[in-house]
Amino acid sequence: MALLGRPERAGELRDALAFLQPGDSPGPSGEVYLSWRRAIERPVSVNALHRALPDLEPEQIATWLYAGQGPPVSRAAAVLQAVIAERPRDLAAALILSDASLARALQWTHVLPLLQVGLKRGDLRKSD
Repeated sequence: MALLGRPERAGELRDALAFLQPGDSPGPSGEVYLSWRRAIERPVSVNALHRALPDLEPEQIATWLYAGQGPPVSRAAAVLQAVIAERPRDLAAALILSDASLARALQWTHVLPLLQVGLKRGDLRKSD
């Protein structure tokens, strides 16, 4: 959440979602958390990512997911840059899709939130 400029941390998100009632809104940070949870709970696929990111069209997800070429980290960086270029305010989707691209390039079955751990907020504004 720090990368996205949100003040909430893991404990606060955990508590907010643990007490969430059906029909309640989880708030912006809760939505990001739920997107990540949906992205990692199923094997990497366009349909699974669409379930995690319902605001994005499956065709667009597929285009971004296969945007990069070369070594795995280069592919993930290309996806991150492509998503940020088209949706600069949707950093959560950019991070999820770049980690999904990394997982596919490494032939992993599931997405792991790895890139966001090593990135700083300023890194997301860099290009190339």
